[in-house]
Amino acid sequence: MLLGHTAGLGPWDSGDASIADLTRSFTPEELLARQLQTPPSGQPGGRLYYTNTGYTAAGVLIERVLDQGLATVIAQRFTEPLALHDTQLDDGSITETRHGWNELAPDVDIDMLEYPQQARMTTIFAAGNVTSSSEDLLDWGDALYSGELLGPEATATMLDMRSPFTADTATNHLVATDEPTQLHYGLGAMGFCLDPTGCSPDEIEVVGHSGSDQGYRTLLAHHPACGTTLAFFANSNDIPLPTLVAPLTDLYEQLGLT
Repeated sequence: MLLGHTAGLGPWDSGDASIADLTRSFTPEELLARQLQTPPSGQPGGRLYYTNTGYTAAGVLIERVLDQGLATVIAQRFTEPLALHDTQLDDGSITETRHGWNELAPDVDIDMLEYPQQARMTTIFAAGNVTSSSEDLLDWGDALYSGELLGPEATATMLDMRSPFTADTATNHLVATDEPTQLHYGLGAMGFCLDPTGCSPDEIEVVGHSGSDQGYRTLLAHHPACGTTLAFFANSNDIPLPTLVAPLTDLYEQLGLT
């Protein structure tokens, strides 16, 4: 339920916490307790409602069950075996290298590189505070979605798309839909249709995931049939997911992969 966003957890909000004191570091328990104060989105086992609170809870569970910090788990199980030397969990101490613009107010943009990163990164935690490089990201996509990393059975479970979803135009939250859609969700993985009119889960051609944080927007897309992975990076987070997914069809056509 946590990985599939069907646990009924409420909306994610780290904005106030992350700007009140930019140099403060939050513990995972502090962050989770704060997020669990928001009203639930529904009953456990219900319809998809995407929230980073689920990933935060999953990260806390991993640390408690394994009695290890999440950074150690990621290093030992993933980045070291795959030789992803530029990839690690970031507590805000890593010097960023890419400019990221965040709208502080209408017509007032700030560059995230000019501000301390501790609060921003520790309020993301297991939902995405991993710093990486483009090369590592492509290698990660190849290993994860091809089945090399998790094996065929676990990979098939992860990529079993259970929930068609859309981006709510009013809130930009990702929510379940009964309408035809290009977007589907499995367990911590998204499925994308190259047909802009949408498709059924068994017709999905591309898998991956998007990422969004203050000043940044990313998309990792893997085409299982041809084994090709694409990585997108934008230095603004003000890009809706459907807009980010839209170029996939043209890109794969240009590469001769459709």
